[in-house]
Amino acid sequence: LAEQVLTELIEQELINQGAPSVGITITDADVDTEIAEQRTIAGSEQAWRDSLALNGYTEDQWYAAQRNVLVTLGVRNILLEPYLGEVEQVNARHILVRTEDEANNVLDRLESGSDGFATLAAEYSLDVTTADVGGNLGWFARNELFYRSLEDAAFNLELGSVSYVSTPLGFHVLEPLARETRAIEPNRLTTLSENVFNRWLDEQYQNANVEVYIQW
Repeated sequence: LAEQVLTELIEQELINQGAPSVGITITDADVDTEIAEQRTIAGSEQAWRDSLALNGYTEDQWYAAQRNVLVTLGVRNILLEPYLGEVEQVNARHILVRTEDEANNVLDRLESGSDGFATLAAEYSLDVTTADVGGNLGWFARNELFYRSLEDAAFNLELGSVSYVSTPLGFHVLEPLARETRAIEPNRLTTLSENVFNRWLDEQYQNANVEVYIQW
């Protein structure tokens, strides 16, 4: 628990320090407006104070917490903005196997023409969510997949060519099927927002000098 709390404190400080670089600055007036809305929703000043006490906050602590919330939301929203219009996307399919030897075996069978991609996906793929649909990953934009190496390969390979790339999951025999500039469906934006934000936060870690002096 102590490690989790420390990690959250470090992450929030990195978010606060990095926010101005993406154009996010939260003023006292912004925080005042947010808290005024919360007071209105609570129904009365006493109800709002009771809510703070129930959750173990003083007014000053809650004020600081709401500033952090607004900064984090601001960063998330601005990082997602480039994806709210039409963006480059790729449609690809893959076959996930455990070893490089298996990946080469799948490639050999594809090149020989003895089996189709969908047949081999059903036979070999460890990805249970796509094995029964020909290994199809559907459309995705940059920063949407969890593993960057898989995503980069899908965008960089020539359409119709087949190769493999490794991730912590194993080896992905990958074929990009199409590329288009198109809108992202709303139901995909939550996952995309989380991935974009986490990658941005990873960059803040990489560029920061974090020194921890606490011991437990």
